[in-house]
Amino acid sequence: FYIAMEYVRGNDIRQIYNQAFKKKYKILLPYSIQMIIGACEALLYAHQMRDLDGKKLRLVHRDVSPQNIIIGYDGTVKVVDFGVAKASNQMYQTKVGVLKGKYSYMSPEQALGQAVDFRTDVFALGVILYELTCGKRLFKRESEVATLHAVIEAKFKLPSEIIPGYPSDLEKIIITALQKEKERRYTSALEMKEALENVLIKRKILMSMSHLSFFMHDLFDIRDETAQTTLKNLEMQGQAVLTTQIHELNEDAESASAEQVTGPTILAHSVEPTNETKVEQETITPQHSEEANTLILPKKKTSLFHSLWNRIHEAVSEMFAEK
Repeated sequence: FYIAMEYVRGNDIRQIYNQAFKKKYKILLPYSIQMIIGACEALLYAHQMRDLDGKKLRLVHRDVSPQNIIIGYDGTVKVVDFGVAKASNQMYQTKVGVLKGKYSYMSPEQALGQAVDFRTDVFALGVILYELTCGKRLFKRESEVATLHAVIEAKFKLPSEIIPGYPSDLEKIIITALQKEKERRYTSALEMKEALENVLIKRKILMSMSHLSFFMHDLFDIRDETAQTTLKNLEMQGQAVLTTQIHELNEDAESASAEQVTGPTILAHSVEPTNETKVEQETITPQHSEEANTLILPKKKTSLFHSLWNRIHEAVSEMFAEK
């Protein structure tokens, strides 16, 4: 016997965290949202699966975490490692009180060893969304016991208390996903997905696989034919995000220093590296100039690719800022 597995050319969200920290990279909020939207779609597919007789499997992943969400360089989002997944019709049920999954991304009912359903996976997505947009760990503590207690209590500081100007509609989504009682959460990954899409639609921001692909190529310094194709496609689409056409970026961009990027802190924050054995630390805040809400990118030589990225950064920041 053998197992054939799909090879996904990309990186998981944990690696994205660490790469952003290493490069002092500023993650734009729309990209964080799009990653979770993609994860919602993947989990929705799993949750709706049926057996050969058409009966719903009611499959629950139970281990949704940054390590198990991969973003491909082509912009696809994959939820992987269903090794501890639970189906309603499986022959052998997990004993009550047996914990499956990573503690810091468990739901309260999962940490208590109680019955789980789709809303358990929704809770985990809420944790990841919180960490992606706030730049710090949520329930991770000094020990496994302390982490489990934090998960069971499900108490947390609101994103708006961490980052001034955090979008209220996005904060509402996080609060709903992280409700201690599962009856008060989103009933499905579809509901959460639609809520996140509305955050982007409200601001007239169009995100797609091409945008995530562009993000991944830039973050991990991938320079190949795919990257060039993505650039051409984004230019041809003429979306509002690309307020400056590529031909306006002259040859001086090759030797230009990184420019100041303005916008609410939430749109471009620093993140701390994530590791399951790492003790939680304070959020690593970005350096600010004398002007409020102004972020300074590290000074370095930039290519046409990076110059375009800085322009997109400015455009998206302006579009996403709440008036």
